[in-house]
Amino acid sequence: MKPFSLFFLLIICNGFIQAQDVFYISPGTEVFADGNQFLYLEDRNLEIDGSLFVDDAIVFLGNEDDAFSITNNGVFTFSRMVFQGINEYQTFGEFSGSLELEDQANVHLVNGFINLNNLVGETNVRSVTGQPGTYLVRQATNVQTSNSFGNIGIELISADNNLGTTTVYRRFTSIDVDGTDSIDRYYEITPSNNDNLNATARFYFLDPDLAGYLPEELSLYKSEDSGATWTNEMGVLSDTGDEYYLEKSGINNFSIWAIAESGMLLPVELVFFEAEAIDNSIVLTTWQTATEVNNSHFEVERSQTGNQFEQIGVVAGNGTTQSVNDYEFTDSDPYSGYSYYRLKQVDEDGGFDYSDRRQVFIERATGIVLFPNPAREIIQLTIPENLNIDRYRILRLNGEFEKSGMIDEVNNSLQVQDLAAGMYLLELSSGSEIVKSIKFIKE
Repeated sequence: MKPFSLFFLLIICNGFIQAQDVFYISPGTEVFADGNQFLYLEDRNLEIDGSLFVDDAIVFLGNEDDAFSITNNGVFTFSRMVFQGINEYQTFGEFSGSLELEDQANVHLVNGFINLNNLVGETNVRSVTGQPGTYLVRQATNVQTSNSFGNIGIELISADNNLGTTTVYRRFTSIDVDGTDSIDRYYEITPSNNDNLNATARFYFLDPDLAGYLPEELSLYKSEDSGATWTNEMGVLSDTGDEYYLEKSGINNFSIWAIAESGMLLPVELVFFEAEAIDNSIVLTTWQTATEVNNSHFEVERSQTGNQFEQIGVVAGNGTTQSVNDYEFTDSDPYSGYSYYRLKQVDEDGGFDYSDRRQVFIERATGIVLFPNPAREIIQLTIPENLNIDRYRILRLNGEFEKSGMIDEVNNSLQVQDLAAGMYLLELSSGSEIVKSIKFIKE
């Protein structure tokens, strides 16, 4: 939703608006944006000491590397607040309505709260965060199944009984969970019917909430006495790429729910885990345990990005032992280029934990030649017929993306005159696999 027009019916009563760097509504002023048109504020702060009534949406667009503020000291009603661009928008005061996030816009509550109707577009790259004491709140009625509470962060998948009118608070701070800080959000859930629910729910969280934790280190915790004591409810972790959630079944009542470090004693004392490229053709993973308790097995996983991992092998554990044990697994068909390996240890009760990640680099002999190097306008590629190279990416050496495109049998020439002078990395891929990475200099 990008602004193409500033047409709307604006009625001002008994006061004035100052609309330079700040769209300011003075005390006693009433502003009405009527009809189905949107009210756009581009690279401006909004400060309300009077009254602003917006029938439809007020859209904030910011393309400067700066923060903009929305301050409500008066009366502000709207259907939707839409945030676009690359900025952080800071809110001060109390608001009621729907929020929509687009592009890389982030909203940060400095004080006050938002009485939420709906939240659209929140992901790991654009989110709502807040200072301690701020919160989102959502009230839903007739709650039983498939109710997302306006995407506030908890989703009810199913329940045997209707929860009735339910209020959910999403707090923007950590909470002490048995001496350990939670991530930077927790939930207070209060249904009017809170017995024998047998519910399944998902509790969402994002990268900005993690406070230094890895998602796989986290568990759901529940407190029924305002945080004095907690029970570890575990939960099954899912990572969609855009967000994380822990799903829990068999919930019979709701209260305060937090997400914190698991804190469970692991059944294996891992001495080391290593991954090593051998002869640019295979990857050998090795690890050692000092002790094991009810250790079922290990799963070796790999990833091209370091985020989404796949299982490539299973190695049986030694049950319960106080002896040192050495293990290894060989990936005979590793990815070309950089990739990551980790170890998942699984005990006999289904509990599991992950090792740290290890990075390796494989550069297979491909026969691919790039010339000239250095280059000014065009680089030419010579690609053997047995390699099905179909895509390329050009990156700076710090990983910053520059350009990408397709390669075919006819087009083996890449235009580089638009690149600034410097050193770059050319990645050549076949499908999703990086076949070769070549450094080149642009003059």
